[in-house]
Amino acid sequence: MITYLDRGNTLEVISLDSLRANQGIGSALLQS
Repeated sequence: MITYLDRGNTLEVISLDSLRANQGIGSALLQS
């Protein structure tokens, strides 16, 4: 599973493993 974040004109691809490594950030992204 891959999450795409819209950062201005660029799409930043973040792997689910990265979200797991940063639970706080991952939770914030899922709730936004």
